[in-house]
Formats: sequence, structure tokens, C-alpha cells
Amino acid sequence: MRFDWNFDFKRLLPRKGLSALAASVMAIVIGLIFGYFVMLVAYPENAWQGLKCILTCGYSVNENIDIFNKNIANTFFYAIPIMMTGLAVGFAFKMGLFNIGASGQFTAG
Repeated sequence: MRFDWNFDFKRLLPRKGLSALAASVMAIVIGLIFGYFVMLVAYPENAWQGLKCILTCGYSVNENIDIFNKNIANTFFYAIPIMMTGLAVGFAFKMGLFNIGASGQFTAG
């Protein structure tokens, strides 16, 4: 049995925006599945708990905090520099510039 690697998302979803959304969602799901298998190999006893924590711990509300959710704030605190680094690399790529210093930009802030 041969697998066809030339799967066409445009045939599946005729609108360009929906196919881009489907590709993004599939990338996230495949990444979560791959991460689960890595956790399963590394620490099989708590792999399922680790996956549940990845999906829920960053957004869970602490009972001791009424208004300010510290978990979401920490998620944004760590995610925003990574997103800004990706934006900088994507912007340079779209401008036709070669940018090899993304890790240095991330470290410098």
C-alpha cells in the first residue's frame, strides 16, 4: 500500500481561508499527538496527565484569584516573545531578506 503525499487541501475545502484554517488545526493536532508519543516514551506512567496539563493548565482558573488569572498571564508572558520572533522572521522572509539571527533576537528580547 502506497501513501499519497500529495494530498490537496483545496479539493477538500474549496475556500482558501478554510483550507488554511484546516491546515493550521491539523498541524496543531499532529504536534500534540507527536508530543504525546514523546511523553509516552519518556515517562509512560504520567503521559496522559501530561497531555491533559498541556491542554488545560495554562487556562485553568485558580480558586484563590478572583479577577486576575495568573495562569493565562504566564502563558502570554512566555508566548509573546516567541510570537514576536516568528513575526520578525516572517516579515524579513516576506521582504526577501535572509535572517539567520532569530535565536539571538529572541535571547536579546
